[in-house]
Amino acid sequence: MKITEIETDHKLLLKFKYKDRHYSMIVMLFAKNAQYIIIPSILENGLVVNPEELKEAEILYTVKDGIFLFGSLKMESAFFQGIRVYNVSSEEDVTRANRRQAYRMFIGELTTVTVMMDNGKKRNIEGILKNISITGMSIVLKQEFDIGTTMRILYNFEGLNFLLQGTVIRKDKMNGYRAFSYGCIFKDPNHSINRVIIQKQIRSKKNNT
Repeated sequence: MKITEIETDHKLLLKFKYKDRHYSMIVMLFAKNAQYIIIPSILENGLVVNPEELKEAEILYTVKDGIFLFGSLKMESAFFQGIRVYNVSSEEDVTRANRRQAYRMFIGELTTVTVMMDNGKKRNIEGILKNISITGMSIVLKQEFDIGTTMRILYNFEGLNFLLQGTVIRKDKMNGYRAFSYGCIFKDPNHSINRVIIQKQIRSKKNNT
């Protein structure tokens, strides 16, 4: 899929690094043509941020059954219908990461979740690691956070620590509970977590025999 194939008026997740801080925000795709898509510009003190200062920029396009991740972005300042915007292009032709293709292992363990706040600070919260796969994890928290928030867990399995960090792409209010379930995607597939999944599968089969 090309970036120009994204549907107009669709909400996208824009991630970038600016002045040594990482940011994630939801932006609307205003319009597009054969070369680029048009999204709102980032403002600081009322002024448009030079897109060249947005490092490691990437766009996540979420559809019903998966996610398209576009990197290697080229961003230019422009005007669209009288407002300042970015024209964004990418030469990548990406394939969908199907959420259903990644086997999810139920964990259900109490853990400490580090939430990365917009102001650059970190907040440690007690929560539940619901499940994991090589592409993401599901976390349950009593507190409500926005889509695009970064969450981090240090998961210990048989004496080994696995750092799991993902971006919230789905948020669901849990019926009957004062809690929220968050679906987080890893920036890259975390193949090291396969060891945990395989070992738990083996033990589950032994317990059922």
